[in-house]
Amino acid sequence: MRTEIRARSVSLPDALRAYIRQRLWIALGRFGTAIRTVDARLADVNGPKGGVDIVCRIEARVRGRAPLVVEALAAEPRQAVDRAVDRASRAVGRAVERRDDRPRLAWRSS
Repeated sequence: MRTEIRARSVSLPDALRAYIRQRLWIALGRFGTAIRTVDARLADVNGPKGGVDIVCRIEARVRGRAPLVVEALAAEPRQAVDRAVDRASRAVGRAVERRDDRPRLAWRSS
């Protein structure tokens, strides 16, 4: 699983970058090779106005599926990351489960 982490108008120190990477690996690593890439993006929606305005958007590319995108909004970057990672984990779990449940063709030799 390749991860990419970006921020726009939000400070992204190395400690926060490491935290995001660790949370992604813990929550999504169990899906193994089913996930090709995960992109996490942080942005400050309101700029310097303040308030609940940090958004974390996670896009996961699951093999055999359209990209899954989840977002979470919070006052602090870590809170937004935690909420978005939890949502991404559930969404990827459902996508992988559906992929494994699809009907398969039964080949019979005559």
